[in-house]
Parts: sequence; C-alpha cells; structure tokens
Amino acid sequence: MIDKIIPFAEISAEIKNNFLADFKQIEIFQKHIGESGTPVFYDVETTGLSPKESYLYLIGMLYEKDGYYVLHQMFAETIDEEAELVRDFSKFISELHNHYLVHYNGNQFDRPYVEYKCEQYHVPSPFTDHNTVDLYQLYKPCKKLFHLKSMRLAAMEQFLNPDMQRKYPNGKECISYYQKVSAIKGLELKYHIHHEDEYQTYIDTLLGHNREDLMGTMLICSLSAYFQWDADCLNEGNLIQCQILDKESSSPKYQITYQSNRNFSVSLNLEYQNIHLLIENEMIILTLPIYENQIRLYHRNYKDYVYLTNEDYAIPKSLSSFMESSLYEKASEVNCYTWLKITTQLLENNEQPKQLLLHYLKYFFN
Repeated sequence: MIDKIIPFAEISAEIKNNFLADFKQIEIFQKHIGESGTPVFYDVETTGLSPKESYLYLIGMLYEKDGYYVLHQMFAETIDEEAELVRDFSKFISELHNHYLVHYNGNQFDRPYVEYKCEQYHVPSPFTDHNTVDLYQLYKPCKKLFHLKSMRLAAMEQFLNPDMQRKYPNGKECISYYQKVSAIKGLELKYHIHHEDEYQTYIDTLLGHNREDLMGTMLICSLSAYFQWDADCLNEGNLIQCQILDKESSSPKYQITYQSNRNFSVSLNLEYQNIHLLIENEMIILTLPIYENQIRLYHRNYKDYVYLTNEDYAIPKSLSSFMESSLYEKASEVNCYTWLKITTQLLENNEQPKQLLLHYLKYFFN
C-alpha cells in the first residue's frame, strides 16, 4: 500500500500552468455552489466499471492544507490491499471538518463505486457527513451554451486549454499497467528486485494519470466565472463606457463595456432577441436595441408573468387577478419584458448600467 502526499511546490510549473484553477477561480466556484468550506477534489481508478466484478486500486485527492494545495494519493499495489485502501480513504475523509467533496461525473461512477466497496468491507461511507458536488452536473448547461460535442473530462480540458497535452494513458489503458504492477508485486522478492525500474515506471504512470484527472477536475471549476454573478463581483471591476451606437440610424443601440476582474478562459458571443453579450478575456460587452428611446428588460421566469397586449409589456401574474382577462395573455419568452427609458443615468451613472449588466448576465447564464 502506497500513501503519498506531495506539496504543489514539488509539482512542475508546466503541469500546474496547464491544469490548475487559481485561488481566485476557486473562490468564485465556492460562491457559485454556495459552499464556505474547503473543497477536496477526488478521483478513483479501478480495473473495470462494475464494482462487483472489478477492483479499486487508486484514490487521489487535491485539497488545501496550511494555505497550500497538496496532492494526496492512496494506491493499492495488489488487489489484496483493496480493503485497506477503502478503510484508509473512509477514515481520512471522516476526520476532515468543514470540507466538501468535488468530483467529475462522480454521481454516476466514483461515489456509487466507493459506496459499494465500503459496504463490501463493512466500512462507513465517507460521504455520509460531507456534501458532494458533481461538476459534470453543475456545468451541464455548458454543452448547449458553448456548443460542445462532448463533456468528457479530457474534452473539457481541451476546450478550456487547447494547448494542453496529457502525458499519460487514459483510464482504460491504465488497467493493463495495474495488472503488471500487481503481477510483479505478487512474485517472489528476487524477481521483484530484478524488475524494480519497470515496476516503478508502471506506478508512476498510474499515479500520473490520476494526477492529470484531478488537476483537470480542478481546472473545470474555472467555468464558474460565467455563472456566478452578484452585485459585489461587478463592484470589483471597472465600467469602461456606456454609449449609444448608430444614434442617427433607424436601429440605434445602447452598449455597456465593462472590464471584469476575471480572466475568462473561453470567448463567448451570445445573442437573444437582438440582445448581444460578448465575453472575451476580461472584457464584457452588452449591446441592446433601442426602441423609441427605450430598451427592453427581458425576464427569464416568463411563466410567472402575463403580457398586456395593448400596453406592450409584461407584469407579474399575481397582479392580473384584478384585471379583465381580455386585457392580457400568458407571457412567453418573446414578450416577457418591461421597458427601461434611456436617461442620463444610464449613460453617465455607474450604478444603473451595472445593475442592467447584472440583470442580463443572470438572464443569459442562470
């Protein structure tokens, strides 16, 4: 059984720059999910998909310790050490306080696999007293938003960092490496010593693959920069400009240019009902069409509104109970809006444009 903890200081800069989200991104991620504790990123390696017919041989974790992140890996050198691995992981997690567990698609695989093994060896489940966050489920809207073909972990890493290249084999290929490790370990000492270099190479490969999975999982947390918005985060950036474009034309537009304190991994250009939202690097640009010196304020929860046909705007459904039914109809995505007049405050005041920008950031991403 191998149980090793490696400080990030000992992980090469190239690996860290490729994979890791920084502390600011982790802070945004925590606000996004509403957690105040310390995240423990974890990933498991097994010899198959079914816990009934395969073995758990490696559990890796990334977590903060004394102000620094560390890589912690528990490795069963033979299948006979599986029970020890399960017990050690359960004990380690149970002794953590004010922590929560983070995985990628772990609700479908990692967690039920570990829970089956805990039951098999009569070990308390490590998940009982800790919240868990599945990043795959959390970021599912990204598939449509970013037009992704796949949300597999490696595909998401490439999406966020196209220059990144994995060094180690994939999880399926690692099974044969583990079989060789287990076979060598099980042979007599003389043979084991003769193949010590080969043995260590296999182990390094398995640990390396697990490390890449963990760091990729952490990297994906940077997607929260697109989804977590509140008034405080807008106060941390700078409102660069508010202006009217094509003022003399038949289709004038109102535009807000804002410099965020976030560096967005991927550029994004969204459009709905002629409203355009561009996000690139740290810049956010919102452009809205102007209708007779007014702009539309769309509301996402259109089922809670009714549309006043003669007035051309929507009101909360609760207010319609005092009105004749002929005056309104059910609101839809297309007509669930109110009107906002363009005043000097929208052009000169910092607060009102920020509130408008915040409204549409939430509209597009929440």
